Amino acid sequence: MLFLLLIWMAGAKTQAQTSEVATSMRHDYVTWLRALIQYDFKNEDFYMWNAPQLFFIEDGTRFNQFSNLTTIGYRFNKKQSSIALGHEAGYIRDFGFMSSSSVLLTHNMTWGNTTVFHLAMAEWLGTFEVRDTDNAIPFDIRTSYFVNFIVPLNKKWDLDLANHFFFQQFGETFSHNRLQLGFRYHFSDKLLVELAYHNWWFDSTSNVPALMNHNLYVNWIILLKASNKNKSKEIHY
Repeated sequence: MLFLLLIWMAGAKTQAQTSEVATSMRHDYVTWLRALIQYDFKNEDFYMWNAPQLFFIEDGTRFNQFSNLTTIGYRFNKKQSSIALGHEAGYIRDFGFMSSSSVLLTHNMTWGNTTVFHLAMAEWLGTFEVRDTDNAIPFDIRTSYFVNFIVPLNKKWDLDLANHFFFQQFGETFSHNRLQLGFRYHFSDKLLVELAYHNWWFDSTSNVPALMNHNLYVNWIILLKASNKNKSKEIHY
């Protein structure tokens, strides 16, 4: 929690230092559809994620983005922590084709009956094709920190609270923040659905006003295992 507070303070400081920013705030309503598939190998120290996703902007009526993230990870520290390498590729309507590579560090811990999931990530961002040259960033390194609280309400329902901080321009500038409030429903031990509201805030720049996206987030979580003896828990990202 102290680390979370320090990151928030750093973001507030860099935001305050932004000069010549537009003062108006834009709002949009976004539909975000996602599926998160976790596959645990026979050696349960190793796992793979696959996460295709779709974004619809302008009140959910206009297609904006499709991408797919694939990661390969290794668990350690009694399977409470992991390190993973990821690659995401996709298409953004106003920018063209995009690609990124990432390193992810995760840690699971329990606080009473609450599961707390931490994720720190560094991404190398790039674009294959740039349509909007005024706004596109052809190359950048983005760092982020994600914390997720899963609170069981009963055998089927969980309360899901999360926040995700993003820093851009090689990690020096606070970029955007995503606050999440939602619920998870367990159809079985292999299939969950997550329904959430995201308040996704993007900082302003010298010529672009700040943007606040109000997201309807639907995330299907599918857990696959090579061995029934595997006792690893589901992911929270």
